[in-house]
Amino acid sequence: AWSKLMASMMGLPILDIKRPDRRIFKDPVLHAKYLECCDFMKTQLNEKNPRLIVKGHEIGNDLMSAEKWIKEVQAKTGNNVVLFIDAVNDMSTGDPSHDGNERLKYIKCFDWFQRTTEMLEYTVLTVCHVTKSGISKGKPDVFDASETAKILYSAKFFGMV
Repeated sequence: AWSKLMASMMGLPILDIKRPDRRIFKDPVLHAKYLECCDFMKTQLNEKNPRLIVKGHEIGNDLMSAEKWIKEVQAKTGNNVVLFIDAVNDMSTGDPSHDGNERLKYIKCFDWFQRTTEMLEYTVLTVCHVTKSGISKGKPDVFDASETAKILYSAKFFGMV
């Protein structure tokens, strides 16, 4: 999570962040920006008043684990929570019969988002990847874009694409 966030903040590929000695430490401007971003991250992770808390996969990647984690963060910090999910297609619904079917999985996840955002009063931002059945040909095809659009339409829950 930290590497992805740093890469986004710096506008660099994640590989540059994971191996800063290859490019960042050799460029004084990038090195200064890197140190600035590290300092910013430290302020967001301040133990007394944390503003950024990362849920790792070790406590579970299913909907119930996420709900428990949101409740714990709200109880501990008293702050409003914005849940960022890197890829909703990686979340488990807790229902093995749905997790193999991308459309059912997305619908169940987005139904969960709708229910819990009303109940727990938090905001969710996520990324939905284009389905990749056509990836063997080198890139997603029209079917993949169409299927992804149908999944998002079924979600009834998005603000920007």
